[in-house]
Amino acid sequence: AVGGLAGFKIGLVAHVGGPIIGFGVKTLTTLVGAGVGAAAARWATSSLGVNCGGVAVVIYSLRKVNVEFDAKNVNSARVYQSAATATTKKGSVAARFGINGRQIVIASTHGTEGVRGKIRGSECPASDEEDSKKALKNENNRVKDFEKGLGIINELCNKTNTDDKETGVLWGGDFNPRSVETNGQKIGCAMFPTGSFEADLASFQASRDILGSRATDANDLVKFTDVLASTGLDLREAEGLKCPTYKKGKQKVADEGAEHSQQFQCFEDGSWMYYKVSHSPSWTDRIFHSSSKPWLECENAHRVTHLSDHDAVLLT
Repeated sequence: AVGGLAGFKIGLVAHVGGPIIGFGVKTLTTLVGAGVGAAAARWATSSLGVNCGGVAVVIYSLRKVNVEFDAKNVNSARVYQSAATATTKKGSVAARFGINGRQIVIASTHGTEGVRGKIRGSECPASDEEDSKKALKNENNRVKDFEKGLGIINELCNKTNTDDKETGVLWGGDFNPRSVETNGQKIGCAMFPTGSFEADLASFQASRDILGSRATDANDLVKFTDVLASTGLDLREAEGLKCPTYKKGKQKVADEGAEHSQQFQCFEDGSWMYYKVSHSPSWTDRIFHSSSKPWLECENAHRVTHLSDHDAVLLT
C-alpha cells in the first residue's frame, strides 16, 4: 500500500553517511536512491541541526511514488538523545512523511545496552552493590529509551495537518533487550546457552517480551507489550523471527574448549545460525507497526543473516 517504504536498521545506514532525519527521492532504482541517500545524509545533518550517531530514518521511493517531507515544519520530525558510548549515541529519531496521500511516521531507535550478569560466569545477583546499581541503571535507561521513542512518535501522530487521514507508524531499530531469567532468585539476570538447543531456545523465547527493569525495583521486569498498550497507537511487533538476532558468531567445535560445546545454534528458514558463547542470545533488533490501519498492511518480519554481531530485520 505504501509502495517502496524502506526496511531499515539502526547502524546499517547511519554509520556510512551520517544520520538522516528523512528525505524523499523519486528514482528509477533503489541503487540510485542509495547514492542520493549518502549525499543527503550530510545535508540533513546540517540543514535540520540533528546529529544522533547510529540512528537513522531513510526513505527510498519507487518510480512515480510521491513522497513529501517538510524539513521547515517543526512538526515533521522529533529527536530524543539518550546515553552515549565511545562509538555511538543512543536515542530515537522519528519523522512524518506523506506518501501517496497517506501520512506515516517512520522511526528508528538505538536503546541503551546493559544487563545484570552480563559477563558469562559472573555472579548474579552481584554482591557488589555498585555493580548491581550500574547494571540496573542501564536496564532502566533502556526502558526510558523505548518510552521516549514511543512518546515522540505519538507527538508526530497527533501533529498531522490532515485530520481526514489516519497516520500509520513503522518503528524499527536495535532496542537492545537481553534474554533474562523471569523468576526466582536470578530474576533479571542474563541467560546463557547450556548446549541443549531446543531447551535453550524455549528459555530465551520465554523472556522475549522483556524490555528491561525499573531502577526502583530490580524484580519489576518491564514488557514491550505493556509499554505499547499504554498508548492508543495500536502498535505491535512484526512476527516471524524464530531465532535471536544477536549476537552472531562463527561455528565452534567441541575440541576448542568445554565452553564452546555450549554454543547456541538455531535453525530457521533452512539454515543454521550460530551465536557467541560469551553473550546472551537475544532479539535486540525489531520492527513495530500499526495494526489498525487498513491501508498499511505488513507481512511477517524477515532477516538479512549476518555471520557476526547483529542480523538486520526487514518488513514488507
